[in-house]
Amino acid sequence: MKKSLIAAALAATFITGCSEPQTTKTEEQQLKVATAAVTQKAELGNFGVDLTARNEAVKPGDDFFMYASGTWYDNYVMPADKTRYGAFSGLAERSEGDVKAIIEEIAARKDLNAEEKLVADFYNAYMDTETLNKLGIAPIKPLLSEINDISSTDDLAKMFGKSWLTGNKAPLGGGMWFNRLDPNKYEMSLGAGGLGLPDRSYYLEDAERFVKTRTAYIAHIADMLEFAGVENTAERAQAIVDLETKIAQSHWPREKRRNRDLTLNQIERADLSTAYPDFNWDLYFAQTGYKVPQLNVSQPEPIKAMIELINQEDIAVWKDYLTYHAISGNAGLLSEDVFNTNFAFFGKELNGQQEPRLVGNVQ
Repeated sequence: MKKSLIAAALAATFITGCSEPQTTKTEEQQLKVATAAVTQKAELGNFGVDLTARNEAVKPGDDFFMYASGTWYDNYVMPADKTRYGAFSGLAERSEGDVKAIIEEIAARKDLNAEEKLVADFYNAYMDTETLNKLGIAPIKPLLSEINDISSTDDLAKMFGKSWLTGNKAPLGGGMWFNRLDPNKYEMSLGAGGLGLPDRSYYLEDAERFVKTRTAYIAHIADMLEFAGVENTAERAQAIVDLETKIAQSHWPREKRRNRDLTLNQIERADLSTAYPDFNWDLYFAQTGYKVPQLNVSQPEPIKAMIELINQEDIAVWKDYLTYHAISGNAGLLSEDVFNTNFAFFGKELNGQQEPRLVGNVQ
């Protein structure tokens, strides 16, 4: 309807501009009605822009953001479950609300087809906090047992290879991306990872905020390990952070990771073991489910450094590392005590978010 009204208005304007002015009163009225209907559709202001957000005391040439949004910026109160907000946040929330309504309608029905039942069962199970609280970390005990059974670097390679599926971390990893030299094709991009904190700076810099975060991170890891019945949690948490610090030392800084030339290092899968030896790539890729005839190694030196760490660091520390990240990475699917402990660090301490964002969790 809206498109047809706009089309009618444009068509009328075009005709008026290209011919003699013979518009009748009825046609003028119709044009006014169509224009008014389009205008009434705007949610912000008269035409989709909220001009009341402006601060006209600021000159556009001095600070266009504060000119265009300064009044809104000075008066907006950030909700306790957010750390940022903008127009796209509002659009995302609306979309999530629409999806949530669809899911709840499906979940409330009984006459479901196979796909709808899958959605309903998943959603209802996720929202059943009473059952989740009774289970604790039981849903991931098979994963924790598999981690506990690790005894070799091949076992580590296998666990790292399926980290994308288990919600865990790995010092190296990647995913499918477009071939930068042939955008019509896809290829796997492989890089270094494995950090629990956002960036290498959190491990390597001694600014007060980084030191404070590292101290809180160690305490947080110890708390999370207790859910798995781990002993000597403070000592083992420190060892995990020490390991992640070694990983961070080998990561490229941001400016290097953004260099288009340094990060383009295509290689045939058959040549990977020769160029990056001492790691079981066959076992690793067998877990990913990807067929990888060719790939791009975005960070060559860090990948070699990760392989060296995998071979040199104590397997017991790697197992603790994987245990912690298995619990933390799946906290949103576990009991409220696990979720809240994880949120206390990653939500409040790290990002300043005061309350968790609960919208039915349709993401």
